[in-house]
Amino acid sequence: MRLLYSDILIPLDQAPIQMGMLVVSESGKIEEIVSPNSENYSLENAQYYAGALIPGFVNAHCHLELSHLKNKVSRHTQLDGFVEELMSVRSASQEEISSSMKAAEEELFTKGCVAVGDISNGSASFQIKQGSKIQFHTFIERFGLSADVASRSFESGISLLNSLQELNLNGSLSPHAPYSVSDKLIDMIIEHCLDNHSIMTIHHQESHSENDLFQSGQGPMLERFQRMGISASGFNAKGKSSASWLADRIHTNQKIMLVHNTFSNREDVQAIHVKTKNAYFCLCPKANLYISNALPNLNMLLEEECELIIGTDSLASNDSLDMLDELRTIQNAFPSISSPDLFRWACLNGAKAMGMENNLGSFSIGKTPGIVNISNFNAKEMLILPESEARIV
Repeated sequence: MRLLYSDILIPLDQAPIQMGMLVVSESGKIEEIVSPNSENYSLENAQYYAGALIPGFVNAHCHLELSHLKNKVSRHTQLDGFVEELMSVRSASQEEISSSMKAAEEELFTKGCVAVGDISNGSASFQIKQGSKIQFHTFIERFGLSADVASRSFESGISLLNSLQELNLNGSLSPHAPYSVSDKLIDMIIEHCLDNHSIMTIHHQESHSENDLFQSGQGPMLERFQRMGISASGFNAKGKSSASWLADRIHTNQKIMLVHNTFSNREDVQAIHVKTKNAYFCLCPKANLYISNALPNLNMLLEEECELIIGTDSLASNDSLDMLDELRTIQNAFPSISSPDLFRWACLNGAKAMGMENNLGSFSIGKTPGIVNISNFNAKEMLILPESEARIV
């Protein structure tokens, strides 16, 4: 049995507790939470952690496969420039790709991630996930703007998903983005996710040019397709935003994770909410700043009562996979948001999104959520400081 206490214990299923103590089994299961006014409270044999103790992070959006691209793609090029440059430098030896993924996986765990929603286009990351202390949900990502390739893209995704599941790893199919899949392909993926009761993720409104393409069939994204030799002949202007198009296609109460939302407006969010109450809006603030030097309209998302979750995106668009850095970035831009709310998005909400809330996300009795120490945390004012650091304990 382990006894751990801190200046502030943040269970996330109840109010923070000053000098709260955790009683944890050897397997990591939460046995008891003890407050200083309890008769059972004793510091004898207890280990002190300065700062805060929180449950393990649930990183809702990552790309392990791109870990070898750290510092290789320019900043502030906007999405279309970022994608073009990424594709030009993506090639690397299998040894470099594998070693970079392993280092990234180790960073994720050391910095407090106990679960990760990871995007995979192939099987390169499967072996690392099989031996990891992290619980991964792998989103098998599909592309195909032409309806002619929809069946082939879908079937190759099913083959990858079967390979993943044969390794006893969890996953589901997902479309890359509204602008990179045909109506036929996304409908096939939607039906598969519904039939298998699995969550679907999609990159969403990461660029103004996405809505330009959907509204008029023109703009920088179409020009990028042409430069890259991608045929968009099967794409027809929708006369509506990509969010409205997506809302028309998903089913009532479909579980979906919308990632980035950098340029989503109120009407976009409302269109999604009319269709499903199981939408999660994933924020990857450092990647948004890296690519577009912009952040989502977080105040609007809160006003619309969006279920918010947090991701790090990839090392192609970030200098670390540190979830605390993401929360610090949000706090700096939106100082009115409390750190318990930020931790809730990064832990409990992420667990709910990926169906892991029965075991992760909070210090509820009986869960094994992992324990993270936030050192140099301002427990009095509940602030993440520039020098705050997260580590698994």
